[in-house]
Amino acid sequence: MELTKFMSVNIFSVFGLVMNVDVLFPIGLSFSSLQ
Repeated sequence: MELTKFMSVNIFSVFGLVMNVDVLFPIGLSFSSLQ
């Protein structure tokens, strides 16, 4: 029970991290191209 809960939280945290990079990378890229 606890292990599956930890795994689901771990998967969601990894998914959130990937989405965060997916959002932040183009913003940083456009910002660096602006300068």
